[in-house]
Amino acid sequence: MPHIFISYSKKDTRALALQLHDALEKIDGVTAWMDKELTPAISWAQEIQQEIDRADYVLVLLSPDVNRLETAQQDRSFVLNEVDYARQRRKIIVPVMAQTTFVPVQLAGIEYIDFSSSQEEGLRRLVSTISKRTGITNGMDSSPNLPQVYPTGETTAVTPGISISKQVTVHGAPSASLEALRLGIGALMALLVIGGVLLLIRNAMRDDPLLPTTTPNPLTEAALIILSRNAPTGTATADATQTLEALVAQILAETDVYR
Repeated sequence: MPHIFISYSKKDTRALALQLHDALEKIDGVTAWMDKELTPAISWAQEIQQEIDRADYVLVLLSPDVNRLETAQQDRSFVLNEVDYARQRRKIIVPVMAQTTFVPVQLAGIEYIDFSSSQEEGLRRLVSTISKRTGITNGMDSSPNLPQVYPTGETTAVTPGISISKQVTVHGAPSASLEALRLGIGALMALLVIGGVLLLIRNAMRDDPLLPTTTPNPLTEAALIILSRNAPTGTATADATQTLEALVAQILAETDVYR
């Protein structure tokens, strides 16, 4: 059974450490420990060493306080002492970027899991890392305490435990009105194309010096007048298309007769 030791700074990452501890404890086959309360009768450093000794993984929460400057009035962060001891004991160290800061030299070259931009994605990667290393899959949810998203076109999130910084919206299928609008635009484009063809034919007939001067057929004039206006309302698209096709055929026939 994998046991995880959580190393953190009480000044700026205690809340996240508690949330991670509770989330990991809910995974079947995994136990976690952090120094929530140490009794005065027990040596604090000794207790920490014992817990690191029995841990399979050491989860290190990185934050600005971990990298605080060591001065005469201020000791360096005890998190770095825990990291040094874990390295001596050859423990598997999993750095977590809890808040934006630089990676300590003790952890240089070790890939960290980023929680600073998205705790949701960070938790997924953490659980996935532990799952792959331990081989535990039974009862291990790949995304514990993540928002539940329902396909209604609106975002509904349930966020127990760890807070989530990003939510996902699932959009439903296009509405019937949108589909009708698309069909209408297609029909309008067809009308414009046919109108352009008719106008080109008409201009060619007028400009061709070989053609006799004659008055266009009334049917042709009627077609051009109709196309110069807006599409008539109340007429089905299919009927309008058939009518225009008939007009084009008639005008083409007139052109053949003239030539």
